[in-house]
Amino acid sequence: MRAKSIAKPVDGFGRGHTMARVIGMAIVLVPILVWFVWRDPGHVVSSTAATGTVAEFHKPIALLTLANGSQVRVYVGPRGATPGEELPLIADRHADGSVQYRVDLTALANRHGKR
Repeated sequence: MRAKSIAKPVDGFGRGHTMARVIGMAIVLVPILVWFVWRDPGHVVSSTAATGTVAEFHKPIALLTLANGSQVRVYVGPRGATPGEELPLIADRHADGSVQYRVDLTALANRHGKR
């Protein structure tokens, strides 16, 4: 009578499949992590007030046209925005010279509170 084997045979397919999944996740995650590390524009050097007119709105992002004619996309939040509406913005100038815009929520709340 033969004794039953307790050890499992080595499953090359299972190990290969697991390794392929790990490599696949790395191919997706590594570029994302590199982008987050290298996109850092540095600290904020100055902030100024600006305004933008809503050209398009696709919840929760609005496409705004600035006074100089350029367009930027900003997070508007759950309150939404309507095309033609003028939104108060804050323009943050970073150490690398780039400018990033964000909605001035305080000015927006004060403006809506007065109505």
